[in-house]
Amino acid sequence: MRAGAAVIAFVMLAPAASAAVSPFKLGTFERNGRTFPGLVLDDRWVVDIAAANARLEKRHPEWKRLAMPATMKELIGRYEEGLRERLHAIASDAASATPRAADVHDLKALRLRPPVPDPETMVNAAVNYVEHGAEMASGSAAPPSPPVARSAPGLWERRADDTRHNPYLFLKARSALIADGEAIRIPPGRDRVDWECELAVIVGRRGSHVPVARAREHIFGYTLENDVSDRGGRGDTRHGSDWLIGKSHDTFAPLGPFIVPREFVPDPQRLGIKFTLSGTLMQDSSTERMTHTVDEMLHYASNILTLSPGDIISTGSPAGVGSARNPPIFMKPGDVSVCTIEGIGTLTNPVKAADPVAAAEAPVERIIALVAYPELTLLDLVGPLEVLKSLPAPYRTVVVGESREPMATDTGLAVTPQRTFTEVPRPFAVIVPGGPGSVAAMGNDAVQGYLRSVTPSAEVVGSVCTGGLVLAATGLLEGRRATTHWAYAAELEKLGGRYVRERWVEDGKFITAGGVSAGIDMALALVARLTDRATAQRIQLGIEYDPHPPLGGIDWSGVGEADLARQRTGGTGRRLQDAPRLLAGRPDLLRRLGIDPAPK
Repeated sequence: MRAGAAVIAFVMLAPAASAAVSPFKLGTFERNGRTFPGLVLDDRWVVDIAAANARLEKRHPEWKRLAMPATMKELIGRYEEGLRERLHAIASDAASATPRAADVHDLKALRLRPPVPDPETMVNAAVNYVEHGAEMASGSAAPPSPPVARSAPGLWERRADDTRHNPYLFLKARSALIADGEAIRIPPGRDRVDWECELAVIVGRRGSHVPVARAREHIFGYTLENDVSDRGGRGDTRHGSDWLIGKSHDTFAPLGPFIVPREFVPDPQRLGIKFTLSGTLMQDSSTERMTHTVDEMLHYASNILTLSPGDIISTGSPAGVGSARNPPIFMKPGDVSVCTIEGIGTLTNPVKAADPVAAAEAPVERIIALVAYPELTLLDLVGPLEVLKSLPAPYRTVVVGESREPMATDTGLAVTPQRTFTEVPRPFAVIVPGGPGSVAAMGNDAVQGYLRSVTPSAEVVGSVCTGGLVLAATGLLEGRRATTHWAYAAELEKLGGRYVRERWVEDGKFITAGGVSAGIDMALALVARLTDRATAQRIQLGIEYDPHPPLGGIDWSGVGEADLARQRTGGTGRRLQDAPRLLAGRPDLLRRLGIDPAPK
C-alpha cells in the first residue's frame, strides 16, 4: 500500500488517531446480565466499546463501519484488522469528553470477569526464575549452578554457550479461572496452599513454531496471574509430581484484572513484581530475573502446540513463595492475596474456606435456550422445542431473542421469544435453528454476541441445519467436526468447521444437526444424555415420532451438481447472494467465505 493510501485508510478507521494517545487497558465485564469486553481508563472507568462505537460512528459518518467484538477473544483476534485504531479513537474520545458519555461506566458498578474467560489453552512456566528454582530445591535463595542441559530436538535448540535449564511448561485447567475480587477457596483437607505472583502473556495471533525473533508479534498484551499451588501432594510418589492436584483446583487461577496491550509495555523484561499476603510483603523481584524471556516462552510453547488468540502463557514465579520459608507459610481463610506488577496492575483476591453449603444446595433451574432470529425455519425451531419442552425438572426450554417482539419465519408465521438474551445470560444449553435468515444472523451483533457470551459456561451448544453457519461465524466451530444442510457444507468449512455428512454430529459439548428431522433426532439424543434412554423413548412415543419416508432414505450417491445448484436457489442461497449487504459489518466473514464486498 502506498503511504498516502495508508494514511487515508487510517483516518477512515479513526479520525481521532492524530490526537495524543490515551493509554488504556481491556477487560471483560458484566452489567444487567450482559457480558461484554470493555476499555478501561485510569483503572476506574469502563467504556462499553460497542455502545461507544455506535455513538461515534453516528458522529463521524466518514468512519468505516466496523462491527464491534462481543468477546475478548474476538477482540484479540481482530485487533490488527482495524480494531486497534478504532479502540484508540474510542479511548481518546472517552478520556477527553466532559461530561462522560452514557456508555462510560464506573468500574465499581460492574461485575468483573477474568479478562479472557474462555482461553483455549492455559500453560504455565515452572521454575522460570533462578532464585525460585533454588528455594524450591533447597530452601536457599542463592542461585544454583545448573548442569548443562541438552537440546530438546524440535522443541528447544540451545546455543553452545547457553547454560540455562530447558524451559518447562505445564497445563493449567481453564475451570480454575476466577476474576479479581473473587475468592480463592481452600479445598477440603488441603492446608498447604501457596501463592505464585506471575506475569501472564496473552497470545494475539494463531501460530505454530514461532521463531523467537518474531514471538513479540504474536503477543497481544499482558496481565497478572496468581498461580495458586497445592503443595500437599497426593500421598504417594506415583509417576512423580502430580501437576493436576498441585495447580488446577477450582479457583486456583486468579487472572486480571485487565489486559494491557503490548504497545503500552515497552519492555516486559523490566517490570517490578510484588506479592503481599494480608499486608506482609512476600515476593519482591523483577521480570528481568526470568530465566527464559516472554519471547522464548512463547516460542517454546508454540513448538509444542498451536497457539490461538486469547491463549494464556504465565511466565513463572519469582522467589518468595510460602512453602520455601522456614517455617512454611500457607494461605488460610481470612487472608488477602495481592499480586502487583509494575505497569500492568494489581490482582487482589480474598482467601476463603471451601463452601460446603454450595455443594449441598438444591439443583437450580437449567434453561435450554432456543435462539430466535428473523426468517428462521419454523420447523428447525419447533421440532427440537417439541422434544425438549418435555424434559423433566430442573430443565426448562425457552425461546430467546434480542427482544420479545414477534419475528417472521420462513413460513410467514411469526415467533415471539419468551425471554430476551439479557434475561437468560447463562443457559445450560443453547441451540440455534437454521433458515434463510441464518445469513443475516451471521452478522447480527446481538445474536453473535449472545452465542459468544454464553458458550463458555453452557454445557451444550447445538444447531439445526444452517444454524451451523451461525455458530461457525462466531469461530466456535473452528477445527470441530460438525454438520449443516448439505448444500452449504462448503460455507461451513470456509468458516473453520470440519463438515461431516451425518444426520447429527457430536464434538465435545457441540452437537449439530443437518436438517429438520435430524434436529428432532439430535434433541432426543440430548434428552437421553441428560436423563436416560427410557425418558427419551417416552418423549418419542408422546410425539409419535417414527419417521418412515414414503420414498425411502436419501441416495447420496445420486446427488450431483445439478441438485446442488437447484438447492442453492432457495432462501438461504438467495440470502448468500446478498451477503455483501447483509454482512457489511463483518468483512472478516466475507473474506473467509470468498465473497467480494458490494461496490462502494
